[in-house]
Amino acid sequence: MGPALGLGPAPLLPLVLPDEVGALVFDIGSFSVRAGYAGEDCPKADFPTTVGLLAAEEGGGLELEGEKEKKGKIFHIDTNALHVPRDGAEVMSPLKNGMIEDWECFRAILDHTYSKHVKSEPNLHPVLMSEAPWNTRAKREKLTELMFEQYNIPAFFLCKTAVLTAFANGRSTGLVLDSGATHTTAIPVHDGYVLQQGIVKSPLAGDFISMQCRELFQEMAIDIIPPYMIAAKEPVREGAPPNWKKKEKLPQVSKSWHNYMCNEVIQDFQASVLQVSDSPYDEQVAAQMPTVHYEMPNGYNTDYGAERLRIPEGLFDPSNVKGLSGNTMLGVGHVVTTSIGMCDIDIRPGLYGSVIVTGGNTLLQGFTDRLNRELSQKTPPSMRLKLIASNSTMERKFSPWIGGSILASLGTFQQMWISKQEYEEGGKQCVERKCP
Repeated sequence: MGPALGLGPAPLLPLVLPDEVGALVFDIGSFSVRAGYAGEDCPKADFPTTVGLLAAEEGGGLELEGEKEKKGKIFHIDTNALHVPRDGAEVMSPLKNGMIEDWECFRAILDHTYSKHVKSEPNLHPVLMSEAPWNTRAKREKLTELMFEQYNIPAFFLCKTAVLTAFANGRSTGLVLDSGATHTTAIPVHDGYVLQQGIVKSPLAGDFISMQCRELFQEMAIDIIPPYMIAAKEPVREGAPPNWKKKEKLPQVSKSWHNYMCNEVIQDFQASVLQVSDSPYDEQVAAQMPTVHYEMPNGYNTDYGAERLRIPEGLFDPSNVKGLSGNTMLGVGHVVTTSIGMCDIDIRPGLYGSVIVTGGNTLLQGFTDRLNRELSQKTPPSMRLKLIASNSTMERKFSPWIGGSILASLGTFQQMWISKQEYEEGGKQCVERKCP
């Protein structure tokens, strides 16, 4: 490989790897883990970040599908393993606030990904990993050390999720609005760098909507019965009490695991029924909207009307949410405008001109239309507003992964990797220097 085009002679020798060997891209979010080969258009693996945890008895060294045993702990990883009801298995996540908190659990997830999805040895593939824009220096260094020392990878790179999302949408400058499970964030990206001072976070996101749905079911006295409990059900007419049989001999599951299963039912309801109203919520208008029919796993079914617009309204206008009174949380539109307002006046046109919408929570029906409407009212007359939101579900859920896949397969990127040699010479501190 000669010098990178237009960059003069490459100062560092580019990493030389056998041609067939692809780089791996990991994007580990609060909700799910996405992993696969750079250059492909979607990740090979997409499974929950939440794992089941069982304190193992001594001497039970059997490893089944999706199980990883670490020092007397068995982790149940991936959809199938996690969904099996087991005595006393708790659920946990290695992440907190988008950053790695439990390293043992994190390693179990990496081991599982390598053995069951990638099906290849870690020491063959460079790894590009996404990270939260607010990740700390200590955690970045620890992760770099882990990948080189424990997994013996040939090269490593860490990149902020927002930068990857911008790349996935063909931009190096833009305002990335990312609304996922645990938070909604506006992150200004300029020339491929995150502007830290402009990051604005709000806890109003997917989990918040799930909580509102839970409250709705309590008000309507609807029981959430997850599928694992149900042996059989009979069809019932709309609104009638469900007629279902409970499985016999269910294990004593933990509260946290049962809650996780209930949340999956709620998340399906969220995706199927809820809709963001295109203008601020109005009781009269909502009453005129078509209703949506939904059936619970136990057979209880009914139509949902105004409430399907009322619940997601909290994302845009937190002031009318019960229990959030006097709160200072920002609605989605405000998150964007506040963030842009915190950036230098010269770059604001570039941010308003590409507001990139990403994250699973933005797939709520009507989300982008409402956002577009609110932002058009708030954008200064001198600016041109452009909202960029991919119509494909996959691109919106996987955009940081797709950006990483594009980046890691670019010829010009090959000299940016931290190589194993550089790590051995410069130590884990080199991540601060090489990965902005």
